Amino acid sequence: YDVNVYAFDPTPCSVDWLTEQNLPETFNFQPLGLADYCGELSFYIPRRLGRYNYSAVNRGGKYPEQTISYQVKDLATLCQENDHTLIDILKLDIEGSEMSALPNILDGEISIDKFLIEFHYNYKGISYDDTVALIKRLQSLGYELFWLSERAYEFGFVKH
Repeated sequence: YDVNVYAFDPTPCSVDWLTEQNLPETFNFQPLGLADYCGELSFYIPRRLGRYNYSAVNRGGKYPEQTISYQVKDLATLCQENDHTLIDILKLDIEGSEMSALPNILDGEISIDKFLIEFHYNYKGISYDDTVALIKRLQSLGYELFWLSERAYEFGFVKH
């Protein structure tokens, strides 16, 4: 489709899987995470080994105390490093970190046409009311909901 895709994921399963793929030159991958700051972030190891959903949110499970730290950056820094001032589509599936990263993104100066966001309000410690408040904030900034998954975790928003 002649588009440039920038993907970020620090987790070992994703990094390993991507290195085995035959990806087009327009697919740009960096093994780091998205957060509301630049530095390191501790991620809890998934409940089941071999899973991809490392999270900064402690969800309990089989390995509740085991964490591993990965490099993270905020969106403004990533855009500056990649010389971007406009994002056509920003997809966020960051296992609970959307609650801190999204407000930071919305406070920034990067123009974003569409958001595809998986909200993790089902995670312990993430409030449904805080999720609704983020959705209302998106709407107050001119984003309209155009898609909602059957599970009601994945949302699509487009800017008017």
